[in-house]
Amino acid sequence: MVKGAEMLNPESKEYYIRTRSEWFGVPWELAPPEERWNELRVVCDTVDGWYLKSTGQFLLGDTPCLGDFGVAAYFKWIQYCFEKQEWEEVKSWNGGRWRKLVEATEKYFSY
Repeated sequence: MVKGAEMLNPESKEYYIRTRSEWFGVPWELAPPEERWNELRVVCDTVDGWYLKSTGQFLLGDTPCLGDFGVAAYFKWIQYCFEKQEWEEVKSWNGGRWRKLVEATEKYFSY
């Protein structure tokens, strides 16, 4: 997961590391990777709870809304920045929801 910080420009990298250090209460380089991994899992489970309340595959039903694009963009960032095996694991969480969301919103993004 450290790879994500390495892919940022210097100013963003500094912000990313500083804020994550504040979240975990320890310097970034000392935060155990499993603690960061567990925090990501908690976030995914929380967001999954929002989707479970929906009548469709998106937050507000069958049509994606701004919130869906924000969540999908976050998972695209994970796909881009994490190691391949880490992305493989994350995209399978919550019944494969994150893989499905990225795939369902892909057509709306231009790269």
